[in-house]
Amino acid sequence: GLLRMRALTAQAAAGKAELVDGFSLLEELRQEGGGDPVEGAVFDELLILCTELAKDGKIVTADAEQVVEAMIDEGNMPSRDTYFHMLSVIAEGARQVPVKKGYLSQGFDWLMRMGEH
Repeated sequence: GLLRMRALTAQAAAGKAELVDGFSLLEELRQEGGGDPVEGAVFDELLILCTELAKDGKIVTADAEQVVEAMIDEGNMPSRDTYFHMLSVIAEGARQVPVKKGYLSQGFDWLMRMGEH
């Protein structure tokens, strides 16, 4: 699953994939796994895909937060990498002009969450 998500991330970087494609792949992986949980690294890779999309202003922080929620729902606890990737999405969103898609306050919120785990 991880290699397939990485390939999708590369497609997103080239402007050929969207977040919905990542969620579709998650669903495929769940079905192929017979209901077994999708590993946390796949969700982290989906956050990297989100970072690529945020560079083009195609998503906002809340979109990436849905990835983390899905990760937790799947039974995975966010790792340090998860928090790093969330901060990357927020930073890319904050670079968007004229309409910011990420804010410093969101970064602080995620740093506080990281301290809780």
